[in-house]
Amino acid sequence: MVTERKKINHLLWRAGFGPSVQQVQQFTTKETALQSLFRDSINYSPIDIIPEENHTREDVMNLSKEEMKGMRQESRRQVRDVSETWVKLLFKDENALREKMSIFWHGHLACRPQAGYHAQQYANVIRKHALGNFGSLLMEVSKSPAMMKYLDTMKNQKGSPNENFARELMELFTLGKGNYSEEDVKNAARAFTGWSITPPDHFIIRSEKHDSGIKEIFGKRGDFSGDDVIQMILKNKQTAIHITTKIYRFFVNEKVNEKRVSDLAALFYDSDYDIEKLMKEIFSSSWFYEEENIGVKIKSPIELLAGIVRAFKISSNNSRSLQFPQRIMGQELLYPPNVAGWPGGKNWMDGSTLMFRLNLADSMLFGKNYEVSAKSEVEEMMHQNNIINDSKTEADWNQFIKMFASDPEDKIFESVSSFLIQPTLLKTGQSNIDSFTTKNTKQNYILSLAEQLLSMPEYQMC
Repeated sequence: MVTERKKINHLLWRAGFGPSVQQVQQFTTKETALQSLFRDSINYSPIDIIPEENHTREDVMNLSKEEMKGMRQESRRQVRDVSETWVKLLFKDENALREKMSIFWHGHLACRPQAGYHAQQYANVIRKHALGNFGSLLMEVSKSPAMMKYLDTMKNQKGSPNENFARELMELFTLGKGNYSEEDVKNAARAFTGWSITPPDHFIIRSEKHDSGIKEIFGKRGDFSGDDVIQMILKNKQTAIHITTKIYRFFVNEKVNEKRVSDLAALFYDSDYDIEKLMKEIFSSSWFYEEENIGVKIKSPIELLAGIVRAFKISSNNSRSLQFPQRIMGQELLYPPNVAGWPGGKNWMDGSTLMFRLNLADSMLFGKNYEVSAKSEVEEMMHQNNIINDSKTEADWNQFIKMFASDPEDKIFESVSSFLIQPTLLKTGQSNIDSFTTKNTKQNYILSLAEQLLSMPEYQMC
């Protein structure tokens, strides 16, 4: 039987980044938790740490090699600043649902910005529309400088079309592979010719570079523009099916229930792609809280990191303690591996990251350092093959202990494990875990029990 507390924690993991002590004390039913998640995610505050740069192409072209190098270094630093600022938002109770949706859209509409202001702009577009209308989100992301530069949209000109954006738009962002033809891609690319950016980083259509000829797309002929193509794609029900399938895999279960996805996709399409309405339907459904959907997803690195920070109210002496584990585990915000985003699922658990994941909580909570062998793409960032995370973090153990201190001693295991672990633990597992705990005081028992539970493979699941 799935208890109400387990349902609440399940919701907080899937619609957010795991329960905080405050939320456990606040929510007594999944209905109150759900109402709070949506209510607290109504307001949107943009990230605003990078100023808009008002420079022309000529300004950049006249820079010396040293000045260009310095500008690129500063751009990389600013992108990391935006990434760090965004990650910190995931540790708060406020806007948990909006930020979780933003992480999903970041993986779905994946982009790797090269400039700080573009990174900030892209992150804010996703965060603003995270629970809004998918059509508006798609249109604005498509016209963002970050995405246009990432997918070479500005190289797409009349007489020399570049198909990158048109292909990824159909294959990854909307219709899915096999639901369009090569001719659709070629002619759609012609429709997007002329899309460009004018200083300071505003979308513009350069008419002299736009192909205004007749194009045949999805069996229709006309002088279609880029906006026309996006609207045609949105009118295709396959778009709703493709997106809903990805949302189901991300928020519910990697194993897709085709009937449920079909029903959800119909609702999504009929609502004109209302994201909030779709998510309310998912999180309100009784099947969402069934045993088969609880504790069966491998936590992404971001979920794992945020869950630990939130549960133990961790503070750090520097930002490296946040970015280091992201890089090692293979998910740093604003640095997806490619336009397909992070593959997720079992891909999170490979030989080079498994031990680091299992030891992450020990490192952050108990100050233990572990040598790790960095992946090739991380080596350049860290400037060495073998590195030790020497950043210092501190947990608020008082608030954690206080949550369980009033429980009878024979109930502490159940209380602590239900807070930290989503998969159902076998009864035989309790005695094995307890054999490694310290029981001389209730406080030491809670601390040592938490340490044992956090190192279990089950903690990697949500």
